[in-house]
Amino acid sequence: MKIWLRSALFFVSSIFCIAAAMAQGFPSKPAHIVVPFSPGGTADLLARLIGQKMSDALGQQVLVDNRPGAGTVIGTEFVARAPADGHTLLLMTNSFTINPGVRAKLPYDPIKDFAPITIRYFVSKNAQHPHRVRWHASPAFAG
Repeated sequence: MKIWLRSALFFVSSIFCIAAAMAQGFPSKPAHIVVPFSPGGTADLLARLIGQKMSDALGQQVLVDNRPGAGTVIGTEFVARAPADGHTLLLMTNSFTINPGVRAKLPYDPIKDFAPITIRYFVSKNAQHPHRVRWHASPAFAG
């Protein structure tokens, strides 16, 4: 009987938590994709393409913010210090995993300060136009 009561309480409380989370209306403000590289590069172009697709899907503006310098540490630190509300994203390459090994001290903890998000793409070919390729984003949240 006690287990049934605990399960019922857990179920009811989870419904209230889900309702509260849905009432927040994410995203409630424009999202930012921080790119710790110079404008005009491959990472910047990729962030702008992803930002456009995210903006279309979310119905909210997505801004790309380039913050280059110090081997990507400046932009990465900016994201680490941003509020953890899901409105600030970091587009990073392999330097994220290399920096802790080559720098004695970083102003952020790469494991504790970040949550990974991946975006998978799949390709579809159009039979009428075999030389055109369409990319479709399929977000998958890791962790």
